[in-house]
Amino acid sequence: MLKVILIVLLVFILVGGAAFAGYFVASKNTPKQIIEVEASGQLKTEAYYDLDEFLVNLSDEGKARYLKIKISLGYDEENSKLLPEIEKRKAAIRDSITNTLRTKKTTDLGTVDGETKLKEELIQRIDELLTQGQLHNIYFSEILIQ
Repeated sequence: MLKVILIVLLVFILVGGAAFAGYFVASKNTPKQIIEVEASGQLKTEAYYDLDEFLVNLSDEGKARYLKIKISLGYDEENSKLLPEIEKRKAAIRDSITNTLRTKKTTDLGTVDGETKLKEELIQRIDELLTQGQLHNIYFSEILIQ
């Protein structure tokens, strides 16, 4: 009887481990993920495109300061032409973001208001590069200032 209980317990552990591993692998970030966003009283679908990590020097004088940040671009999922354009212009978008980040100081990024202004500036600069649509938002998932 003890052997049967141990075998059943071992099977449950193996099945649980396999299910966890499958979920973990399946939930890895893909370039395009979909979330629901409420805008102007309507619920609409927003997708976002994960850009690679950025590591730039900040323009602080005196001591060298660095910014490490991960950025995602939020756009309307229903605009099927925008994702291919973002992927096509990824190098230009990254260059525009890098150039913008290099002009910032730690005091510009240390507050919520500063981050909001940075998001607005980045959206404006990236929208200038896009012809098939516009971004809804920019998301910062990792921010490290050193």
